[in-house]
Amino acid sequence: MIHFAFAIYSVVFTTLFGVATVALILAGYFFWTPLLAAGGLAALASLPATYAVLRAMDWR
Repeated sequence: MIHFAFAIYSVVFTTLFGVATVALILAGYFFWTPLLAAGGLAALASLPATYAVLRAMDWR
């Protein structure tokens, strides 16, 4: 069952990182540092978001 949790995390992380990347590009930040920071923040923000998704699916 842990594989399912990692799959959900992968989808949530990819979505959050994509949204952050598009927001940075639209804001005019074309540098690696903001993109890497967005990746780190997306990785951290994906943990509680994944937990919320799994709880909503009644996953144990």
